[in-house]
Amino acid sequence: MEENKIRAILIDDENLNNDFLADLIREYCPTVDVVHMATTVDAGLAAIIKYEPDLVFLDIEINGDSGFDILSAIKNRDVYVIIVSAYEKYALMAIRHNAVDYILKPIRITDLVGSIDRYYAMQERKTLRVSEPSTQVRMLKVSNRDHVIFINCFDIIYIEVVNVIAVIHTRDKQKILSSKGLRETLEDLPQDVFVRTHNSYAVNKLEVYKYLKSKNGSLLMSDGTQIPISETRRKFVFEALNL
Repeated sequence: MEENKIRAILIDDENLNNDFLADLIREYCPTVDVVHMATTVDAGLAAIIKYEPDLVFLDIEINGDSGFDILSAIKNRDVYVIIVSAYEKYALMAIRHNAVDYILKPIRITDLVGSIDRYYAMQERKTLRVSEPSTQVRMLKVSNRDHVIFINCFDIIYIEVVNVIAVIHTRDKQKILSSKGLRETLEDLPQDVFVRTHNSYAVNKLEVYKYLKSKNGSLLMSDGTQIPISETRRKFVFEALNL
């Protein structure tokens, strides 16, 4: 096994499903090495602890147990999870549990390869947060009538305008009212990280989960919020996100 390969564990209650996914990975994702396969929640957790994988492919309905139990148990571990499920109904909950991606069964090759690409993109974002000096010290100061709040700009998911005032939505689910409008707030934030998608919205590019195709398109954020893209800003947003 090459050292720079992604170490992966597969967790599904059907051995055939694990074997099929492992075959697809070997053929179409050569940078991924499957180090273990498990068929129960307990065995999956034990394997994650033992093998310390980079990536876990996880089913949700596992012999009467839930894959979300695994997600909750490993939330503080340095491991990424891709959900592989026959049901769409768990997708939003998976996003809220910080899953890298959500693949529907039967698995399409394009979805599998796209998920690995997304894993690499998230790794790059993680490296950016660690390596860029500005990401470690850049704080947004929000002044209100009787106090001043300091927010790490990389904890911001998106900003929306409510009654002319900018409302800042953070990763810990806070909604912080600014004394400034959206344009003035964006002037205090890193221009290469935040992009305005609409007269009423701006997003942190590092927190964009998925682009949704429609007339002008929209962005699904890491907290499950769907952010519109206006026609006038569509081209600029596409360039900023390399779409």
